[in-house]
Amino acid sequence: LQTNAHHTKKFLINRLDKDLIWITLPTFEPNNEQLKELQKLYQELPLLRAQRALVFDIRGNDGGNSEFAQKIVTSLFGADYACSLIN
Repeated sequence: LQTNAHHTKKFLINRLDKDLIWITLPTFEPNNEQLKELQKLYQELPLLRAQRALVFDIRGNDGGNSEFAQKIVTSLFGADYACSLIN
């Protein structure tokens, strides 16, 4: 049985400096465990709006469902902003 590497990685939020946050996004096709991590990430993102810099690490992320990425933008910046990007 072969597993994709992105299914073994975790969604993480790491504080590198007082205003610098590193967010690891290994996939947009999460397994059940990763989906729980992603839900937690959605809840934490609004608290990070005031940070000087957010780095989204998508190295090795080979895609998946774009709704997960849309939810990240919505969680971080709010629904009005996210909708303005689509229209």
